Amino acid sequence: MPRTKPDQSASGFSLSLSANYPVNPASVPLPASENGAAKTSRHRKRDRLWEKTVIVTGASSGIGRSLCKRLVERHACRVIGVARNEERCLSLRRELGDAFSYHLFDVSDEKAWQAFAARLQEENILPDILVNNAGMLPRFCRFDRMDAALFSQTIDVDFLSVVYACRAMLPLLLRAPSPMLCNIASSAALCPLPGVTPYAAAKAAVKSFTESLAAEYAPDRLRVCLILPGFTLTDIFREQKESGMRNPWLSRIAMPCKKMAGKIERALQKGKPRKVFGADAKGMDLLYKLFPAHAARLCGNVLRLGAAALFEDVFPTDGI
Repeated sequence: MPRTKPDQSASGFSLSLSANYPVNPASVPLPASENGAAKTSRHRKRDRLWEKTVIVTGASSGIGRSLCKRLVERHACRVIGVARNEERCLSLRRELGDAFSYHLFDVSDEKAWQAFAARLQEENILPDILVNNAGMLPRFCRFDRMDAALFSQTIDVDFLSVVYACRAMLPLLLRAPSPMLCNIASSAALCPLPGVTPYAAAKAAVKSFTESLAAEYAPDRLRVCLILPGFTLTDIFREQKESGMRNPWLSRIAMPCKKMAGKIERALQKGKPRKVFGADAKGMDLLYKLFPAHAARLCGNVLRLGAAALFEDVFPTDGI
């Protein structure tokens, strides 16, 4: 199967970009919006995010898009979005005005990150916060049925992109007065899940990578935040079977995208080092802590019974 180039936006994909990664005219940050100007001086002093310059990957849709809007509208942030869907980025810029700008490139391309960092330095732009949110979720299927190129692509987008972003951005972040790094992993990093082998492996790697960075950079005043969200209603599920995504059980346990973005925003404002969001994610976390030898099988049974159509390519017909 040919290697595709999906749009890495908060929770989904599609995109196009020329090889030399041109900078869009809309990509040079402008003065912060006046949104949030009604806050009192006392509130501003207590707002850890007030008028910060924030880089958000996967900014064109899903959690990333909602988070960009909250940062601008509630905290007067200057947000630089990273994505590959220009139409969606332009739409967001029309909504948020000069406070939002964007750069178009593939987050799994290390050279693109290096070029982005060099451009920021040339423009004398110093980011305060980096939010690594972009990700992809391939169609649920068993490991032996998954295309090898798709497996590698998932690792590149969901894990290596975070490594590349940190390598390129940390030298700039550490020059900020109060730098912050936020990596968004997944509840799949808390408990093994069937049908998402590359995704779960990549998100578990993000979790360990983030925890190690927190220990290494503690003396440098870098606040490191690890977010582990559960099922969220975003277009990251676009590759899944439509019949499965209409499943009422999954709709009940999944958190609305805007609500998840709000929780992440508050975690950033409070500087929390680790947050698990969603009843399903908290349940998986507890289950694995209590029954590590049986947690994966139990979760598999729950998924199979609750969303059979979605996971029919994962489980053999004669049982788990």
